[in-house]
Parts: sequence; C-alpha cells; structure tokens
Amino acid sequence: MNDGLCRRGAVVVFAVAVVSLLMSGCGWHLRGYGGASLQHRTIYLRVPADQPRLAAALRRGLRAAGASLASDVKSADAVVEVESPRIGRRASTFSTAARVEEYELSYGLPFRVLGPKGQPWGPRQVVTDTRTYPYDTKNVLSSQSQERQLRLEMAEEVANLLVGRVQAVINRHETAQ
Repeated sequence: MNDGLCRRGAVVVFAVAVVSLLMSGCGWHLRGYGGASLQHRTIYLRVPADQPRLAAALRRGLRAAGASLASDVKSADAVVEVESPRIGRRASTFSTAARVEEYELSYGLPFRVLGPKGQPWGPRQVVTDTRTYPYDTKNVLSSQSQERQLRLEMAEEVANLLVGRVQAVINRHETAQ
C-alpha cells in the first residue's frame, strides 16, 4: 500500500516537472509585462500635470518592465507622450419604464512614442477600456461610488496596457533599424 502511494507521488512530481519544462521551453509565461523588454532603456514620460495618479501608474509600469526614467528629454532613448484621458459614460440598458438600469463607462488614453530628437516612432494610438455597471435609482450614492471605483480600476488597467504598447513600439522601431 505505501509502496503504491510512493510510486504515485513520484509519478505526479515527475509529471509536474515535465509540464513545467515544456511550458518554459515554449515561451509561455504568466500574464504581466512579458519580461523586461525595456531593460537598459531610458524613457522620458510626459503626462499632463493634472493627472498625477495616471503618471504614477505609468512610472510604476515602466519601471516594472525594466525601463529607467529620465529626468529630461536629452538623456532619454525614447519619449512617451501621453494626452489627457478621454472619459465617457452612456446609458446602455433601460427598463420598460424608460429608466436607466446600466451605464457603460469608457476610458481612452491617447499617446505616442517619440525618438530622442522628437521624431514619431509610429502613429498616435489610443488605449481603451470599457466597463458596464448597474445603476440603482434607489441607491444613487452607492452607484456613484461604484462608478468612481471603476474609473480608478480602468485607469490602472489602461496604464498597464499602455506600457505593453510602448514596449511593442520601441521593439518594432529597434528591429526596423
């Protein structure tokens, strides 16, 4: 009986080891920034002054991707220029009494990547996120609080997506040269 359990345990350990090796060999990795492809890159981040939370999220993301942040444009390998976010809300679902039951929030963040001399490394892009939330006319304060929380989450998600796009633009530019 014990001999069978030991053998079964050894088979499980062996199977886990084989699967781990196969997954690492095929390039599979956990969701995230996809490795430090911005390592050894110095990036100057230009974000509107009225967006300190967004700027902080982008700085965190760029550092996590391996980039160093430049204090001025002259010392940067690339410039990430971010515009003010485009935030929208529209009614998406109505009751039979023509009352709003759900709202759809949208958060778009326009940006472009420039070279150290100001030359664009690609077209202006917009990273977007959309979420829907239920609206309760009997509990407006709770619905407003939920909307605020969703906007914060969307800003963080869009910042993460933007870092991935910046990686792609910089890598594409370097490959083309």
